[in-house]
Amino acid sequence: KGVPAYVILHDATLREIAARRPATLAELGEISGLGTKKLEAYGEAVLGVVAEG
Repeated sequence: KGVPAYVILHDATLREIAARRPATLAELGEISGLGTKKLEAYGEAVLGVVAEG
C-alpha cells in the first residue's frame, strides 16, 4: 500500500513474526501487536511472506 512495514506493524512485532514463523492466522493472532483489524487486513499477506521465507 505504499507505506513502510513499520507503519503497519511495529519493529518488535515484525521481529516476533520472524522468530516464530506462524503458519496460520490463529498462530499469527497470538503475536503481540496484531489486533483483529490488522489481522484481517494484513494477516494473509504476512503469512504469505513468512511462507516464502
